[in-house]
Amino acid sequence: MNCSCGSDDCQDAFIVEMSAEVELLGPSNIKTRPVSSQNKHYIKNALKHFRKGEISEQMNKLEHLVCCPNVLLELGDFFIAQVLENCHIIFDVQDGFRYVEVWWKEHAIAIVNIISQCFGDVELVAELDVDLIMLMWTGKNSGMIHH
Repeated sequence: MNCSCGSDDCQDAFIVEMSAEVELLGPSNIKTRPVSSQNKHYIKNALKHFRKGEISEQMNKLEHLVCCPNVLLELGDFFIAQVLENCHIIFDVQDGFRYVEVWWKEHAIAIVNIISQCFGDVELVAELDVDLIMLMWTGKNSGMIHH
């Protein structure tokens, strides 16, 4: 960029106007909710209670030798941390799958139902609703996801 004097050695030749505003691009239309430490405490305890119930259920089944370790992995501390980190943006089952590493639709339902009980700003989800939601969201039957 040259100044009006035309000299290549002019010190003003490379001054750039930086007064333009920069628009940050990002998902500004994502629905969020405020989350208190009490909310996170409630969710964490509810998820641990859910995990305990799932482990107990698997221990009562014949295939517990395979399923119980899977439940421990699927519903471990990393799972709980992901839910806590994203509970401000989880409003439905699709959000559960989007923001948490969920392997089973029942776990996504449990996440949404725990959030519903905590915040009261989303409806409880029944399994029948998930089949319709998954069909609308992916165009595929939720049978693709383990039950």
